[in-house]
Parts: sequence; C-alpha cells; structure tokens
Amino acid sequence: MIKASHSPVFDSVFGVYLNAHMRLAFKSIEINNYFDDKGGPILLIGNHFSWWDGFIARHINKRILKRKLHLMMDEEQLSKRRFLSKLGAFSIKKNSRSARLSLQYATELLSNPENLLILFPQGKFQSMHQHPLSFESGWFRIIKNAPKNMQVLFMASLVEYFAASRPHLNIYLDRPDCISEEEIPSIDSARGKPSHQALFSDASDVEASYNAFMARCIASQNSKC
Repeated sequence: MIKASHSPVFDSVFGVYLNAHMRLAFKSIEINNYFDDKGGPILLIGNHFSWWDGFIARHINKRILKRKLHLMMDEEQLSKRRFLSKLGAFSIKKNSRSARLSLQYATELLSNPENLLILFPQGKFQSMHQHPLSFESGWFRIIKNAPKNMQVLFMASLVEYFAASRPHLNIYLDRPDCISEEEIPSIDSARGKPSHQALFSDASDVEASYNAFMARCIASQNSKC
C-alpha cells in the first residue's frame, strides 16, 4: 500500500493553486455546517460524485475541521497521482490481501484526535442525482475498531447552475441522524459501547443513515430554487 507522506510545503503551495482553481470553477461555495466538534478524531463520510470530492473535503478541513487530513484512495488511481500522498492520500487495493493492511492503517490514524479520515464508501462515482446511494461494506471494520472518542461526520456536496454559467457548490455537514446529541450518553451507558458502535451495527446502517441525511440535504437544496 501507499501511505500518506504529508508535505506542509507542498500542501501550502498546492493550496494556492487549488483555491484559485475552485474560485474559477464555482460561482459560489456555501457551507451549511451543523456539526458540533467535540475534539476527537473525525471520520468524514461523503458522497462520491466528481473529481472534486477530495478537494472539497480538503477545503472543509482548512475552513472548519482543522485536522491532519487523510484520504483513502484506490491504489491504481493514487499510483498515477503520487503527489496526492503529500496531501494525505493513502491507498487501498480492493479484493486483495493488502486491503486489510490499509483498513488497519486507517483505524490506527483515528487513534490520534488531531487526525481526519475521509472516506467515500460508494467506492465509485455515482451521480449526485442518484438516491438512495449504495455503500460497499468492507470499510466498516474501521468504525467497528475505532476508538471511543471518534466522531462520525456526514458531508454532502451538491451543485446547481440556476441562472449562472458556473455552478453553485453547496456543502452540507451534520452528524448521523440516528440519535440526538442528548441521547448518546445514555446509549453509551446502557450498551457499554462507543457512540459510533451504538449507532451502527454494520455498513448498511451507515448507508441508511447517510441516505436519510442526503434526503434532508436535497430538500434543503430544493428550497433554494
């Protein structure tokens, strides 16, 4: 596998280019943030609809989350773009023996509260107009083995053109909708599990929760029309 090899200098220089490119590509970027950061490591789960997805997550990290970014990426794709490892990308080769090492590496990253791990569980590009989304399942062992203080955060990226020649990018951030913030301590006490394990028993639970979140985002997007 290819591990992340962060380069602050490269990240800074590339960031200047990327920020300029985003300003040219999008008419506007609006962040709808409903996430209350408790200070632990963050597992960010997003929809995978474009080439922009990882860079959108980076933008969110720079603006709001302010963690050391790590992004799981297909090994074949990362091999062609090794410079992305300097921004925090690491590889996974699906259906191989090395995939387990990548998942273990991802779980270990979440032992540090200063880290952010970005996943796109669809495993491939899917149209943002497709709903519900379908998730792969192998990655779920990351949640299963993650530390108690890990925070799960959902991100949805949606674009609209309206009357503009360039698209408006709307980014939504929120906790999983399964339970409220107030309910988590009682569930932890009753089940003796970290909150993310109390929320999700398998990948299908995450998929269902994310699709409920996406439905809310789409409804919010429609209200802007």
